[in-house]
Amino acid sequence: MSDVEELVASLEGYLTQLNSALDAWEGWLARTQQAIVAGDTLRLQTIESDAQEYLRSLAECIERRTDWLADASRRGLSATTVRGAVRSLGRRVPRSLGDVVRHAELRLERLRRLHAAVWVLANQLFHHSTGTLRLITSGAIEKAAYNQPEDSEVLSGLLDECA
Repeated sequence: MSDVEELVASLEGYLTQLNSALDAWEGWLARTQQAIVAGDTLRLQTIESDAQEYLRSLAECIERRTDWLADASRRGLSATTVRGAVRSLGRRVPRSLGDVVRHAELRLERLRRLHAAVWVLANQLFHHSTGTLRLITSGAIEKAAYNQPEDSEVLSGLLDECA
C-alpha cells in the first residue's frame, strides 16, 4: 500500500470517527434544547454526564486528527489542516473524499452555531430562574438594563455644551 493510500485510509477512518462524534454532539444539543424549553429539570441534570462522554469522544477525535496531520507531515505534506492536506494530495485522492471533508467542515460550523444558541438559551433560563427565585424569596425585582426611563437622556445636554 502506498503512502497516499495509507493516508487516505487513515483519513477516512478519522472522518468516520468525527461523524460519529458530530452525531453525538448534535443529539446532545437537541436533548439539551428540548429539556430547557420543556423546563425538564430531571433531564437537565443528566446533561452534564452526557457532556462528559461527548467531550471524551471529541478529545479522541482531536488527538486522531493531530496524529494524522503529523503522519501526513512526515510523509512530505506541508499542511496544517485536513483540508490543506487533501488539497496538497490533489488528484491522488478520490474526489468524494474532498466532498466528505467539506461536508464535515460545514456540519461542524453549523453545530458550533447551534451550540452557541443553546448556551444562550441556557443562560436566559438561568437568569429567568434566578430572577424568579429572587422575587419569591425577597420580593426584589431586578431592573432591566435596556429599559431605562425616558429621562435618561437628560445629561446629554452637558455634551452639547462642550461641543
